[in-house]
Amino acid sequence: VWAWARPGDFAFAWYDRTGRRLDALPITSGKVVQPRLSPDDKKLVFTRVLSGMADLWLHDIASGATTQVTTDPEYDENAIWSPDSRMVAYQGNVDYQTAALLAPVDGSQRPRPILRKEFYSLGSFTPDGKAVILTAIGKNGDTDLALVRLDGPGVPEMLSPEPGLQAEPAISPDGQWLAFTTD
Repeated sequence: VWAWARPGDFAFAWYDRTGRRLDALPITSGKVVQPRLSPDDKKLVFTRVLSGMADLWLHDIASGATTQVTTDPEYDENAIWSPDSRMVAYQGNVDYQTAALLAPVDGSQRPRPILRKEFYSLGSFTPDGKAVILTAIGKNGDTDLALVRLDGPGVPEMLSPEPGLQAEPAISPDGQWLAFTTD
């Protein structure tokens, strides 16, 4: 999936590996960004900005139905999929503080925070779906890679306490390697 742009307007479309446009997705164009295809290739989560606020939306590839996932008045964005395609973690706000939240895409439970305050940006779920690798605010305003267990107290386990900036973590499918950017 790729987003193409016109001034002030975006739409999603399928492209093949050579860059040839195949077909537009039946999602109303507008300020739609950050498309993420689920691991099972059945759903697409994306951010839609309306009236200065952003929410997550879900598009079912087979049925063509598009539904809103988040409805709170905060800015929700940058969703990542759990390996089983049942949950998304995303960046939002709790009590006017940036937080990482977890929500089932079927709406069966309310979103719950998995990390507050120290949060900077999401990376990826671990292959077993039991934790999220993310970028956290470290000492002296640096950013560090951290692991947050979903069944734990929401305390980040720092993975890269070096000075400077470490960000954009992505774990390999077998869980053995971690790629990230650093200064």
